[in-house]
Amino acid sequence: MTPFAHRFVRAVAQSYQISAFHLTGQADKAYHVLHKVLAEDKQYRAAFYPRIYSALMMIEILSGDLHGAEQTLHQIVRLAEARKQYEELGWALETLAWP
Repeated sequence: MTPFAHRFVRAVAQSYQISAFHLTGQADKAYHVLHKVLAEDKQYRAAFYPRIYSALMMIEILSGDLHGAEQTLHQIVRLAEARKQYEELGWALETLAWP
């Protein structure tokens, strides 16, 4: 099992990797990594789900799926509130407020 602090850094790096795959036209790899990371994070009681879901939200925005992005943001808000992850909660609420 990876130490918790290392897992945080890894989750941030993987969220960027997911976005990079999508930006370079490798959406299949992006979704593969996304699902792999979500499965791995279960051993940490899903502590980093909001961070990983932020990568999914970015993919949805870049793909033009604004409804999907909004639904993902609502999921991030629910997860961040439950885990008292105020940084993720703040930017998710701010993003939902965009016109």
